[in-house]
Amino acid sequence: MIETVKLNEKEQTLFDEIQWEIDTIRGGEFPEDNWDKLGELTESLLKRKAIPEIRRRIFDDPEFNPGGHGKSRIDIFHQNGRTNPEIIRHPHFLPWLRYFVEGPDLPEPTIAGFLKIIEDDHGTEGMVVDQLKTFVRKEVRERGLDRHDAAKQFYRLCVEADKKHWADYVRKAAMEARRK
Repeated sequence: MIETVKLNEKEQTLFDEIQWEIDTIRGGEFPEDNWDKLGELTESLLKRKAIPEIRRRIFDDPEFNPGGHGKSRIDIFHQNGRTNPEIIRHPHFLPWLRYFVEGPDLPEPTIAGFLKIIEDDHGTEGMVVDQLKTFVRKEVRERGLDRHDAAKQFYRLCVEADKKHWADYVRKAAMEARRK
């Protein structure tokens, strides 16, 4: 269900050299070549069409941006004065490239448990959605996940599992989770 991206040797080298743990929100200082590597890797993946289509749509289709007021994520970059060549070298694109390559940023057992509920399909559609919501709230609490980030990641996971019609319910369940 969830696609994986196979990197070629050059792409893997770039991926390994990129500094991923960057606090772009707080304007940390980073080597300038980090952004060049980010752009070069993205260009390579785009050229060979290695990014799963659903991940690209989550980035560039307004339908997949809940709370985006009819704008896609790329629209927001454009609104902030960035051109397409600038976007893929911008610090705020860093988490997007990581998502394009690795998929939703959730622990593997969490992803497996989520997908198992969908695959098992016990009960009516409403019952399955309730099971997913309960699972999501439990995972956010027990794993100490940031509920805002978890909401985004579970939304993406649900969309990638071809259950877009359930994605908003899952996202809201993650937001509702309270830590113990």
